[in-house]
Amino acid sequence: MRRIVSRDNPHYKVLKKLLQSGRERRRTGLAVLDGMHLIDAYSRHCGIPVEIFVSDSGTGRPEIASYLESGQVGATITVLGDTLFAELAVVETPSGIMAVVDRPGFRLEALAKPAAGWLASRRLPEATAKRLPGAKAPAWTMLTTRLSPLSSTALRRAKRPDAP
Repeated sequence: MRRIVSRDNPHYKVLKKLLQSGRERRRTGLAVLDGMHLIDAYSRHCGIPVEIFVSDSGTGRPEIASYLESGQVGATITVLGDTLFAELAVVETPSGIMAVVDRPGFRLEALAKPAAGWLASRRLPEATAKRLPGAKAPAWTMLTTRLSPLSSTALRRAKRPDAP
């Protein structure tokens, strides 16, 4: 687990900007969830969060501790001091845990496609994706990764400078 103890930490500044700016959330394709129930629902229906932020005191709460120790998290976990966490909190009474997640638009759309429906019984949970190579075909999983804010054209140019 990573630990942040200073407001001057660049990673903390990025998180703060993400929380304070809708424009930044749209630009990056990320959102922030506050609370174990939202994180649990996202994990069950959309995939693994990009990163988990938990307060010092949050690590001692049974529901949060159980989640962090479950081995199902799959995301980077960053611990913040209680004061830093409270400064970021978007609710009056901080829950002790927040998650940065991909906005699920395209993933949910992909999961709604006919092929995903036909193969739904063969889908492995993302947390068990490492078992995919040994799974009986057909087997698949939907992986959560940080999406690039670049357009597809910009990504092609980055790979091939001569691309249109």
